[in-house]
Amino acid sequence: MVWYCCLLIELNQGSTSDAVTTMKQAQQEINKINVEKKEYVDLWRASLVGMTRRDAALAQAEQAVHQQEEQGRSLQTGMRLARSAHSLIQIV
Repeated sequence: MVWYCCLLIELNQGSTSDAVTTMKQAQQEINKINVEKKEYVDLWRASLVGMTRRDAALAQAEQAVHQQEEQGRSLQTGMRLARSAHSLIQIV
């Protein structure tokens, strides 16, 4: 009976050792995943910063285009008025 208890203790110690090894391996995998996760989050944040900058640049470009269009319309209106005035002067 004593030998049976000793055998059970040895088997239990072996299982514990295997469990500890498995836990260590699992913890290493978790650590790798956490490092990878941090890298992806950092890349994601950098991408968001880049997108924000590009959005701001696009908004400025669109505003500049709008201003140029307004100036073009103003010039066309001025030219039409000048032609009309010139035509009136020639009639008189």
